Amino acid sequence: MMHEKPGLGNDIRNGVLAITALVGLAFGGHWLWKVRSAVAKDPAAKASAQVTTAAAATPHGRMLAGEVERYVLEVRGLGLAVDRYYQEDTWRLFKDKDDNYLSVLSKDPKDYDPNTRIGDGEMAASAAFGYAAKAAVERWPLPVIVLGPPTTINDGSTMASGIAYWRQSQSLGLTLFLWQDDANVASAQGTLERLFQFFDDHPDVPEVLLVSNDSEGGRYGWKSPGLPKQSEGVHVPIMPAASTLIRNTNGCEVVQAT
Repeated sequence: MMHEKPGLGNDIRNGVLAITALVGLAFGGHWLWKVRSAVAKDPAAKASAQVTTAAAATPHGRMLAGEVERYVLEVRGLGLAVDRYYQEDTWRLFKDKDDNYLSVLSKDPKDYDPNTRIGDGEMAASAAFGYAAKAAVERWPLPVIVLGPPTTINDGSTMASGIAYWRQSQSLGLTLFLWQDDANVASAQGTLERLFQFFDDHPDVPEVLLVSNDSEGGRYGWKSPGLPKQSEGVHVPIMPAASTLIRNTNGCEVVQAT
């Protein structure tokens, strides 16, 4: 999806792998449970299951094998924006290109107006926020976790400052967004672990909104380490404006009163 800049392809693949890992965790538990049942019925299969049994001795293995309490997070809302493409338009780009090694975005500098680059990024973030959050129950507290690119700034600025702007731009005045956590990080792994831990610590909270925003303009604004000198004038961005929001639930359902 990026423009063949060193290291950026890895960042995207890592992000996709993180999401894939979460999906794999859910389906893997079901698969291992079926394997255990088959082994119990067929003594001859026990020898071939020794490797699986050894792996299940670890905490994560025991969870996948169904030997501990099961934890499920459901996705009730999803917002996705990449450059000027939102939701299903983004998936259509991937489908039409059908190549994991080529960018789905234009490589023509004339397609990127430097005068609207920051505004386009804000529009993308706001649109994704709306897609994911509009179905949330009104007048019900919704904790929000916001992720942004790494930063070298230490002036008290936080990614959470965008919550009020996104809320207003999408006319979500009746939704009670609560800042829960924010971070400027290179990897979302730690935040995903804290998301699960948050639900463990607060089982009475039905939903959490996870926000991730990144862009060339944002990285220069946050003074992210490792960036080349900022280009002037018309050019293909180092990375497009990208926003992903996932509204997660712990399986509980809150019904809007009528």
